[in-house]
Amino acid sequence: MYCEKCGHPNENDAKFCENCGNPLDNEKIVKDNPRKCPNCGKTYQEGDKFCESCGKSLNTDKEKSDTQRLRAANDENIKNESLKKERAEDTSSNSMKKPSSKGRIIIFALIGIFLLALIIGGVSYFMADGESGDELVYSEEVDDSDYGAVLKKAKDLTDDSQYESALEILNEIPESAGDNYRKAQKQKNVIESYIVDELVEYYNNKDYETAKSLSDSYLTFLPNSKDIKEINDRAGGKLEKENSKEKTLEDRKKELSKDYDLDNLIYNDQWDKNGNPSYVEFYRPDDFLGKDLTVNISAGQLKDSPSINAPRIGQVERGEVVH
Repeated sequence: MYCEKCGHPNENDAKFCENCGNPLDNEKIVKDNPRKCPNCGKTYQEGDKFCESCGKSLNTDKEKSDTQRLRAANDENIKNESLKKERAEDTSSNSMKKPSSKGRIIIFALIGIFLLALIIGGVSYFMADGESGDELVYSEEVDDSDYGAVLKKAKDLTDDSQYESALEILNEIPESAGDNYRKAQKQKNVIESYIVDELVEYYNNKDYETAKSLSDSYLTFLPNSKDIKEINDRAGGKLEKENSKEKTLEDRKKELSKDYDLDNLIYNDQWDKNGNPSYVEFYRPDDFLGKDLTVNISAGQLKDSPSINAPRIGQVERGEVVH
């Protein structure tokens, strides 16, 4: 009999389908699906050996063999379906183990990004190393190049206050030197701060000439220094003001006394004699005009103009006070 659910052939007295396990209703199957003679197509009852209509053998053994053949074919189908299922599972397992091409690209990209981040972080660390703060720290194990030696020598010169020599060799390091160039600029900034402190001290002590001279020299090495330029301008302005100022009689006496016996020159009237300066080289009209003067010679002639040939208009005596 055939299963009404899956169509699988079973023994006539089977209670359940061998393929799907569906309960088999023998009476219903016999009623709904009566046996037919393979020769004439007439129905016959179970257990008949010969067809009542045509009288030919019903060949139940052949039916049984056909049933067995159908069962074997069904078993083969089940086996094939099982193999297909196992292959599908193997394929799924392999897809889990081996990433696709797209997955491999993503993995390699992530690895590349990670390595690049490590490289950039390492470079940034070494570039920043030793550049914090105003003072530079040198390590003989880190940099033994020519530029490293120059930086070390410049630091030693700076410590000895030989600022010009230090600036001179630091300016020899080109921008193409990269990290060494940046270190050189850092040290030049440190030297500049030392120079400014030194120049301010000279200026505050009113030694404008030294402040001006040194700032002129330092500007040849640090032409862009605003602080040194400002001190240079201020010191130069002070010097110009001092040079343009008319020296007082007391200032002239101090200068003249360095080279001449001023008291003897005045008392004995030795002006313009034996290489002595003339009277008008020493005295100025402002030394007398508008002032009260006491005559300290025995007598003196008054003229109407400052010339020995001018007309005489009077005479003064010792002790007189004239205006």
